[in-house]
Amino acid sequence: MNKTFTMNKRLSLFAAAIVALLVSLIPAAHAQTNAGVSAVLDPVTGSTLIIGSTFPVTAQVFNNGTTTITTMQIKFNIGINNTNTALDEIWTGTLAPGDTMSYTFTALFTLNDTSNSSAFCLADAPGDTDPLNNSAYPVYNFTGVTTVLEVTGSDEAVTINHLAIMPGHALKLGLTTVSDNGNVEVFILSLGGRLVMSQTTSGMHTGGEILLNVSSLLHGLYIVVVRNNEGVAVRKFII
Repeated sequence: MNKTFTMNKRLSLFAAAIVALLVSLIPAAHAQTNAGVSAVLDPVTGSTLIIGSTFPVTAQVFNNGTTTITTMQIKFNIGINNTNTALDEIWTGTLAPGDTMSYTFTALFTLNDTSNSSAFCLADAPGDTDPLNNSAYPVYNFTGVTTVLEVTGSDEAVTINHLAIMPGHALKLGLTTVSDNGNVEVFILSLGGRLVMSQTTSGMHTGGEILLNVSSLLHGLYIVVVRNNEGVAVRKFII
């Protein structure tokens, strides 16, 4: 009786060990690596980007797999087979299953070419089992201000003579233009080159002032671009 009991006990312990081993192997057998980009946080979809500008890019990256991700390739570009240089970086760290993170590329993106304006941002981890959700596809608008060079001198087609922030958060620009009664476009850009507001004034005389309501802008450093049909002038200002 004792021998039978001992044998049964050993068999039970052996069976329990086998079951425990099989259970421990189940997560490994079904472990999945699944990284991707859910959105581009900056510049957000719908933004108006300035051709020729340089700006930072931030993406929201997720881990939808069952394993912790410690490295992945993250890439951003506007257009395919054009002259823009893609941002392409390797991230290392720890991103647990179900977690998300914001990733800002260490390099800035320069927008030179919008002949193909399809934008994408992707994250790809080694062994990714679901590549179909790796990418986000933001949609941008573009404007043709192609230069952000300081223009000075009274012989230019348009010159910013003075610039002041008035009470009530109004930006006052004193301008001199060669043409009389022409249209003048004013663009306010972030330092990264993103368009944050614009205004067009018609019937501008050779000397005059423009007021812009900048109360919606946060405190910081901005770039104002003034353009007519004959020239461009650029100045920096602080709110």
